[in-house]
Amino acid sequence: MLNKVDRFDNYFLLGVSVLCLLYFAFELYYIPNGLLSCDEFWFGHHIFQYTHFLPYRDFLPYKTVLGYYLLSLPMFFSHDILAPLYYIKDEIALINTFALALAAYWMTRFFNHKAVLLTLLLIITGHVFVIYSADLRVDAITAWLGLFSILFLLANRALFSGLMLACAFMISQKALWFFAASNIGLCAHWLFTKRNWQTIKTIALFNFSIFIFIGIYLLAWILSSDLHTVLHSVFYEGYTQAKIDWYARYILPNWSGLLKNGPIFLLLWPTTFLTLFVKPTSAQPSPFRLFGLIYASAIFIFLISYKQPFIYNMIYLVPAFFLLYADFFSWVLALKNGFICRISNRVLFYIVSFCAIFILGVTTYLRLPLAYNILLTIPLLLGLYISYQKTKELELLKLIWVLVITFGCICPLAHFMTIASVFFGSDYQQSVIRLSDALLDNSSSYFAGTPLLYNKNQTIEGLKNPIAPAIQWLYDENPKWLPVFIPSLYIVPKTQNEILQELNDHPVKFYVNNYRVAALPPRILDYLATQYEHYWASIYIYAPEIASGRQHIDIHFSGKYLIESDNNIVIDNQHYPSQSYVVLMAGNHLSKSVSDYRLKFVPDISEKMLNPGYKNDQLETMSKM
Repeated sequence: MLNKVDRFDNYFLLGVSVLCLLYFAFELYYIPNGLLSCDEFWFGHHIFQYTHFLPYRDFLPYKTVLGYYLLSLPMFFSHDILAPLYYIKDEIALINTFALALAAYWMTRFFNHKAVLLTLLLIITGHVFVIYSADLRVDAITAWLGLFSILFLLANRALFSGLMLACAFMISQKALWFFAASNIGLCAHWLFTKRNWQTIKTIALFNFSIFIFIGIYLLAWILSSDLHTVLHSVFYEGYTQAKIDWYARYILPNWSGLLKNGPIFLLLWPTTFLTLFVKPTSAQPSPFRLFGLIYASAIFIFLISYKQPFIYNMIYLVPAFFLLYADFFSWVLALKNGFICRISNRVLFYIVSFCAIFILGVTTYLRLPLAYNILLTIPLLLGLYISYQKTKELELLKLIWVLVITFGCICPLAHFMTIASVFFGSDYQQSVIRLSDALLDNSSSYFAGTPLLYNKNQTIEGLKNPIAPAIQWLYDENPKWLPVFIPSLYIVPKTQNEILQELNDHPVKFYVNNYRVAALPPRILDYLATQYEHYWASIYIYAPEIASGRQHIDIHFSGKYLIESDNNIVIDNQHYPSQSYVVLMAGNHLSKSVSDYRLKFVPDISEKMLNPGYKNDQLETMSKM
């Protein structure tokens, strides 16, 4: 018969297994049914390059390259226009599932089983995690390596910790956040907890191993390319991108959106510092408690102050959440068996008051739901429980757990149910992608403001990947936006005149409308309106306007054209009635008409690909925001 501890271990493993499998099952359903973002299409195209070319030598990679090679594996198993993208996301979801399970099991070496299980539950019930953790990016893998680096440090394995963090940097330079936070935490640990040579040795070995492994990475690529290219790509591009402040205007809205879908992790952050001043008598004090608090706080500050507050970056908070709240919940669970308070009631009052004011201030400033102010009762209840012996009998801790479950799990799930429809419904997007692929041949191209077709290049340099600052440049040509123009992102500083010239010199057969295209300057949109007309869904096909009178016209694509005219016209001395069809070869033709008209290209496409329900342009469902 199993003893109580063994039985609980089995329950813990069962709980972790169920939670992780539920997460993976959701992702398997969500991935093919959820919208892809413009950035995900770009990453899909970038990953495709790794299957044919060598980074640093044949093309400039965006970020470091280890993650792209890992994610490129599905590209070898399918050449469908959509399936490889979904397979890559499945791969990321599978990695996330195993990482969640491994991290949870590993953390039981340092924290209470129930606390770890509760932290895991709160993480995977937040919509930000379930929606963005399997994004077609390298951020999730970077975050997991950052977490495992910390767990190796807790296990006093500095060399392996450095290796994990070096690998994280080889996937994304954002691993520097973990590097800085780890060193800040280690220095605080040395100053206030263990001021001895062993701690200094750990810090030195940790940093030495990071520099050695990153040095090997750099040297390997320098030998296949050159020193300037590698160092410029790895360090300078990342530095210039981090300085871009165009997105700073979205810091408050994005943080407000994040906390509406999971407020507890950030709002209880100051409350976790109570663990430094109250020691449970039934549990050994964690030697790395201060380290964990400082590390998590550093990550929070880095993300809060980051000038590009995209919500998918919040995946980098997962290591901080895991470490901070597994320890905090372990501490709360241990309080019921007695504790020693190291500070006076007056100091405790000030700390608890600050925690409550912090919660009230954040919810007010970010205009969060008023119900979230109830969370301020958690530090107040903890203060009451610690201060007055008689409250031990009131079971206030149970009320705290009710609040944690309510606002950390139930409320985020309920809110997600109200907004889930925004993320689902990919049929329209998939239909547009497959139709776009069918429209292209080897002699034609398109543009969509993003590599909508991962295995085909766009020909208009200025419109390959016009992210928001690049579009802003088209309006004002302000030099402050120049750092965003880096070759690895396929962004070049073209003016409106230059883009119009490109469209004229290298005409595309069609373009796909989305929020990026719709945001282009009116002058460019006006030109597109004279050369393209709505075909189906969000696709606008080649349909040049022809002026009245006798003139020579250039037709860019051979094929069948619909004559959209109020009167009969003459082309190459042949008479055609309005709304009739004419087959034209690419090249110069003689036109004669009494009024302006259009020649609309009519592609040879099966009617089965033209879903009647998607005939009209549904701009808002072309990409996930």
